[in-house]
Amino acid sequence: MKKITTLLIAFTVVFIFSACNGNENDNTIINLTTEQNTLQANEQNTEPTTTTTELTVWGMTCGRCENKIVNALSALDEVVNISVNLNTDTVTVEHAPNLDVTIIESVITREGFNIP
Repeated sequence: MKKITTLLIAFTVVFIFSACNGNENDNTIINLTTEQNTLQANEQNTEPTTTTTELTVWGMTCGRCENKIVNALSALDEVVNISVNLNTDTVTVEHAPNLDVTIIESVITREGFNIP
């Protein structure tokens, strides 16, 4: 009889422990899902992280001109990506929304190029 009681107690302890662990995992899953939903909601309500500005730039004739513009604009912390197309006379700049376009224009003109 003593063995049966000991087994029942052991079984009960294991069962309770398993049930408690199961609840903790369920709460973790619920918490993670809530956090993910909150993150998704926040992402949808935030402003864009970058803005793209395309400028017509005159005076670019070669790869050296391209490099000159890319290097000058790369010095701005808010600039993420720069694309220069000599054939279409365009410079496309992906940058933080708080960067004023006039700053981009002044950097380009300071390098000796014209913006119509």
